[in-house]
Amino acid sequence: EIGNDADPKMVQIAAAYLRSKAPKGYFAESTKQNTSAAYLSSLKSDDENTDFTQQQIEEASKLLKNAYLESGEVTEAFAKTFYLGTQ
Repeated sequence: EIGNDADPKMVQIAAAYLRSKAPKGYFAESTKQNTSAAYLSSLKSDDENTDFTQQQIEEASKLLKNAYLESGEVTEAFAKTFYLGTQ
């Protein structure tokens, strides 16, 4: 099954890591704290910094690589459906 190996906790950490690498202002600011940042801050205490560990970065990279490969499988399987949906 596609996506079954994705741990929800790691998905949120990967999302927070990606957002941390984006240029300031790249993502629209909202009045609500974004889900990934809220989740990440809930994992850390107030006196702990918000840097990512090397292990978290490696796991996020692995998760993103797998997601990219799986998205290709989905696109391959449904490409005709996607195309016909645009007509």
